[in-house]
Amino acid sequence: MAHKEGVALLLGMRRAAIILGLVSAAVLAGCTLLGPEHEWHVPASYFPLSVGNEWAYVSDDSTSDGGRWVDTVRVFGTAEIAGAAYFLFDREGRPYYLRHGQNGHLMRYLDVSEAAWLLLEAEDGAVYTTPDSSDASDRVTVERKLGVTTPSGFYEDCIRFTFTNSFYDSEESVTLAPGVGIVVWRRTWGTTYRLVRFTPSPQSG
Repeated sequence: MAHKEGVALLLGMRRAAIILGLVSAAVLAGCTLLGPEHEWHVPASYFPLSVGNEWAYVSDDSTSDGGRWVDTVRVFGTAEIAGAAYFLFDREGRPYYLRHGQNGHLMRYLDVSEAAWLLLEAEDGAVYTTPDSSDASDRVTVERKLGVTTPSGFYEDCIRFTFTNSFYDSEESVTLAPGVGIVVWRRTWGTTYRLVRFTPSPQSG
């Protein structure tokens, strides 16, 4: 009997050591162990980049004839700068040069240098700065684990980035859903656009 109890104790200790080793490895790798009620998403999934991806939005504001403002943005091409490959994202009539960095953050090439635009692994409540132009930078606040409803449906585990620019006295925000991208876009002039349809490129499948 004592022998069986000793074997059981050794097996229990071995299991505990294995679990402790897995937890330690995850911490050292920079991972976060979430409870079963949470789902972990690859950071890059919050902004899918593939030529042909297209997002259609409708505004909360009405036009003079009672309709709604509609806006469509897309990834329309690629470009190589200083040996790095970028996707061209159409934003308000001007291209954004975007790529996913090694840490999952969304990098943006602006003027003559690259900087992190969306820190997709940043913790809830994090604050950082990112260049907006050659003259000014945005102060960015991060909110995580949001639930958002748009005409295209309800999205969980969203991340909102709020950009405040004291130089231009402006503020805007983008809310991203995993596997979709921007689902709510509040522009600098106050108009809010909500996702109506996300059409992924056949290449992304």
